Amino acid sequence: MLLELVDVSYHYPLGPAALKGISLRLQAGERVALIGPNGAGKTTLLLHFNGLLTPTGGHVFWEGQAVAAPGFDRAAWRRQVGFIFQSPCHQLFGETVAAEVAFGLRQLKLAPAEIAVRTREAMAAVGLVDAALLARSPFTLSYGEQRRVALAAVLAMRPRLLVLDEATAGLDARATQDLLALLDRLAERGTAVILATHDLEVARWAERVLVLAEGRLVGDGRAQEVLQDTEFLARFGLEAPASYRLVHYLAEHGRPELAHAVSRLLANGT
Repeated sequence: MLLELVDVSYHYPLGPAALKGISLRLQAGERVALIGPNGAGKTTLLLHFNGLLTPTGGHVFWEGQAVAAPGFDRAAWRRQVGFIFQSPCHQLFGETVAAEVAFGLRQLKLAPAEIAVRTREAMAAVGLVDAALLARSPFTLSYGEQRRVALAAVLAMRPRLLVLDEATAGLDARATQDLLALLDRLAERGTAVILATHDLEVARWAERVLVLAEGRLVGDGRAQEVLQDTEFLARFGLEAPASYRLVHYLAEHGRPELAHAVSRLLANGT
């Protein structure tokens, strides 16, 4: 078990409860999508995954250890959890792209040669192969490039859990597919990946989907099963992906064999 939340609740000061009794587990190598309507508490939940927020009730465990226990190394925990915010500019501050990607590595006091290798590897992983980019300010880059630099800076730390908050927002279809393909490769290497998204077509990428509504975890299951349940999703103001709505339409209009065939294609990742 990599990360576990047990009955976690959170109240913002002078505000209502943002999370209410959340319990879940994440395993190494899992591909998880977190969905829910606006205001459901998705970002608040994600911020508990590396201690940026501390629960006002319940417990968080990392590899079986309570993170609130005396002596728990929270700094080491945070180094193993990469976090990509919705707006990349919120986590960019380096004078150059090279400085940005290498910042965390320098805090680890790695040798310059190791920093250079990890920086190159991380930049290549996100598709930024132009060496001239390293000398540029990250604030002169396009939105998509900034997102890639932010991701490279996190990947250079080689996290065991990668948390992404609306990471595909503002990306075109090609860039979105490139990002999801990268997340697949990370999961294959054992990195747990959780992606919060409003785009339920993007959520099809996951093998598991968590559904959050009004601060409660109201759904947790295989992606295909959750995303095909149009009635369940509609209860929380969510619309199933068009591909799954087609399956539902065919089944309801006397074409069960065709609905089954389409459903099998979707299950195979088509």
